Amino acid sequence: MKEALGIIGALLAITAYLPQIVSLLKTRQSEGIDLRTWFLFFVAAALLSSNAATSPDLAFKLQSFSNLTLISITLLLVCGIRNQSKIATWKQQSGDRARRVSYRLTSGWWRVKKRIAGDVK
Repeated sequence: MKEALGIIGALLAITAYLPQIVSLLKTRQSEGIDLRTWFLFFVAAALLSSNAATSPDLAFKLQSFSNLTLISITLLLVCGIRNQSKIATWKQQSGDRARRVSYRLTSGWWRVKKRIAGDVK
């Protein structure tokens, strides 16, 4: 009976992570998530999992390893989303720079061409 309650508690804890993971996958936005907090959760789960590995309690093992797995998934999603956002921003900025340089080169070329033709004094 005690182990069944532990397993039910572990399953409830697992379901607590799912809305966060689903939200990250759907919206691809991670602005409100503090990475330092999730890294602390990860370290705590890793330490508990190392303790659970030697424990005979199945519920404790299930809870520890599922926490570690779901925290890892959350961290990977957040870091991936933020990295994609930085890459997109960089691409946009470099594209803007390329257009500006291209415009400057072409507009300068037309001025040179007009000067040669005698249209611009």
